Amino acid sequence: MSIKNKLQIIVITYNRANFLDATLKQLLADNSPVKDFDITVLDNNSTDATATIVKAYRKEYANLKYKKNAYNLGLGGNIARALEIADMQYVWTLADDDIIDWAAWPYLEEAVSNGEEVICAANYALNEGEQDDIPALLQQFSFVSCNIYKTSLFTDTTMTNILNNVYTLFPHLVPAIEHINKGKKIYLLPKPLVSNGMKADTDISYIRGYDNDSLYLKQRSMSWITGYANIIAQIKDKKLRYKIMARPINREIHKGWPHFYSAMYNWYWKKGNILPLLETARQIPLSKRILLFLYMISPIKLTSSDRGFYIQIFGKIKTKICPKKR
Repeated sequence: MSIKNKLQIIVITYNRANFLDATLKQLLADNSPVKDFDITVLDNNSTDATATIVKAYRKEYANLKYKKNAYNLGLGGNIARALEIADMQYVWTLADDDIIDWAAWPYLEEAVSNGEEVICAANYALNEGEQDDIPALLQQFSFVSCNIYKTSLFTDTTMTNILNNVYTLFPHLVPAIEHINKGKKIYLLPKPLVSNGMKADTDISYIRGYDNDSLYLKQRSMSWITGYANIIAQIKDKKLRYKIMARPINREIHKGWPHFYSAMYNWYWKKGNILPLLETARQIPLSKRILLFLYMISPIKLTSSDRGFYIQIFGKIKTKICPKKR
């Protein structure tokens, strides 16, 4: 049940020639079921050897296409561009540094053949029993490489919303959120097709290649959690929206509300950058919102360093309350 004529793969990249080379080797390997699929490398105006590497592969693989943006559009901009240029029935937007497990490929073929519209191809952010949990699935969907969309979902409104959310870092969540708002489900592959291949020393800055001092404050001060808060603001069910927001705060991103409050203080309040603080606060329950702003004005703060956690009073470290494990 080949889906060659249904699925388009778009690899987004920027100045990661070595990572891209490894990804193309996965996609074009002898055992790859997609080696003869429509594959496009969408280059975000790289200045390294990206073009040279793709050119070498194209000598052997005529199905491999190369598009280079005239300017670095940023990560969000390149994701939006990938979704915009998709012209087949399904699109898989793939990052340049992730790991593919072809053993899961039959599950994707089945999902596409069954007409699933929003497909999640990873599960590393999910706990047992969360296969149908919307907050868990949407957080997993923040990982761009796990997004596989049926392009018939894309309308003028969808694409406008995608472009308007480039600054959030998560424009790729727009079709999934529209899907959820219609009461529909995200389909999770029974076995993960892709996993996060990011290395510990990888530069994951969202402002790579820019003159940071000249960027608008909104972009250069954007954080994962604030971008997520802005994108999920489109979830119509308020209770569901609060649950979606609480999950990354309680787990991987901040590991609890105290750390979230501390981050908001250090990233925004202390620097007088109030707008992103307000945008983030809008998506948490009123009780948590009150505690957040009490934390902002309180002279007593919980903070941390590489040596442990501390209580600060008027900005001075007074008491170590918990050493970090080494």
